[in-house]
Amino acid sequence: KYVIAFASKSNKNVESNYSSYDKETLVIVCPLLTFDLTYMTTIYNGD
Repeated sequence: KYVIAFASKSNKNVESNYSSYDKETLVIVCPLLTFDLTYMTTIYNGD
């Protein structure tokens, strides 16, 4: 397996005040908004 993409994000001032639950949710949501998952799934499955 190879890494095919990288992404990084810094917190905005408001996000720094989020609870840990909300910060953990951001970790899940941000990549979903950043990458086209249909394309990523196609590469992962080798189609």
